[in-house]
Amino acid sequence: MGKWQFISGTVAFFTGICMREPLQRELRDSSINAGFEDGINLSNEYIETLLRKHSEMIDEFPELNYPRVEAKLNEIQEALEQLTNIRQEQGQTTEEISKARADTKKELAIWLFLNYYDEKLSELQARLYQGDDSAIPELTSYRAVIGNKKKCLLAMNILVNHYLMKGDFEASEAISREAVNLAEGSDLTAYEAYFRSTIARSLSQKAGQIDLISVHRIKLTNLTGIPYETADGKQETIRKMHEYQEEADKEMSLAIRLAGESMNLEALWQVLNNFAWKEVVLAYPHFTIGNVQGIEHALRVVRSVFERLTTIAPYFSQEMVIRTYLSYSGMLSLMGKFSEALAFLRNAEAIAQKEGNNGLLAQARKMRQDIDKMIENESIQSKW
Repeated sequence: MGKWQFISGTVAFFTGICMREPLQRELRDSSINAGFEDGINLSNEYIETLLRKHSEMIDEFPELNYPRVEAKLNEIQEALEQLTNIRQEQGQTTEEISKARADTKKELAIWLFLNYYDEKLSELQARLYQGDDSAIPELTSYRAVIGNKKKCLLAMNILVNHYLMKGDFEASEAISREAVNLAEGSDLTAYEAYFRSTIARSLSQKAGQIDLISVHRIKLTNLTGIPYETADGKQETIRKMHEYQEEADKEMSLAIRLAGESMNLEALWQVLNNFAWKEVVLAYPHFTIGNVQGIEHALRVVRSVFERLTTIAPYFSQEMVIRTYLSYSGMLSLMGKFSEALAFLRNAEAIAQKEGNNGLLAQARKMRQDIDKMIENESIQSKW
């Protein structure tokens, strides 16, 4: 049952789900015939999407937004505590904490992809990094004949990450779903958790793309007075975004639970990382139109996730600490926090140099150049 309200001569009918177009038309006609200026339907999905676009109002309606995210982070924290089984109580010495970590490490599976080596896959991955797309059909063919599930999943992960970087989110989602089918129902729970998180990230990227187009159409309409999107088009945009985000939330929740059950630290690190990226890509459209307030809730999520990632990373190696800094720096730069992003990049560079990790050192330097360009572009735009 809906709820009526009168707003400045307009009848607003609030409903849980969006009314079908014939009913909306009837609502408009009946309202006008009754002497009102207009009649509109405001559904929950429309209001929640509107709230995300005007996040300065979120603190007035906390029950509609951030608590759902915070609940997921609490779920992640519980999984992490279950994995590490460490309570660094006051009064513990450094030696006692170190021993607890060492004992915990023996009980856990540490790695998922990062210590798994296959010469052919490494060669194909290097070619992809160098921009050689002819490696894609070779990767696809190779994984079809590998005959080893873990190697096949490693090949699929290379492709998923390639498509995520290229912005082909349909492909990254499709391969992730195929990987889930391969891992599901076997002893590969950690892999299933990871690929469910890449499904969630892909879906969020698709929602972010739709939102980016929508906010720029709104901006063009405001600038020119020419409507670049019909009312029905807006409703369809909101419906599609809601559909992607709802499915992404479902996949991410399952990924978090499975990562905890798998007792695999890299799986939990990867799922956490994708969880944070999921929030960043949904906030990015707001940054592009200068809506700084529109990214504040995502920043809260990302900072909270980063604290958890830095808790996990030392269990692996200094390499994982570097990867954590690099990922966090990338997220911060997309939300316009350039100074903070550069500070973490400098930390990553220093550790990589000390450890002699030339690959990650080169990646950090490349990221620094990219951020410098972003700062330069922002400076040019501000002058206009």
